[in-house]
Amino acid sequence: GLNIFRNSSNEYQYIIVTGGPDIRDGSNPPKTYAELSAKYLLSKGVSKQKIIVISSPASAQARTYLSAVMVRDWFIDENINNPNIDVFTESVHARRTRFLYNLAFRASNDIGLGGNQVRVSNQSLLNYLV
Repeated sequence: GLNIFRNSSNEYQYIIVTGGPDIRDGSNPPKTYAELSAKYLLSKGVSKQKIIVISSPASAQARTYLSAVMVRDWFIDENINNPNIDVFTESVHARRTRFLYNLAFRASNDIGLGGNQVRVSNQSLLNYLV
């Protein structure tokens, strides 16, 4: 995702990192995948102002959907309507992720699928990489 975010042909203003607690982290309470991802991005030179951290609570199931709902709720809380987002995930998860983000965002448009990215295109002025 970092290389895609940095690619000058893309027009991403922000990168959103999501995820619940990583029990392998060793800290108490454990850091979330979102927090650990943000730390990694910062270590690679991404500006803190460009990183949006959306942590999810612990969940034994439906973690991808829960992350999608948390991202959707963040946009609602920020009064951002119809965001243009690309979701970066492993290719094996792409179709399922597309379905779950479509469900969470109640998208009325087609969500494209290409490579390791799931595109939710709603003609927003801001572009986000999740």
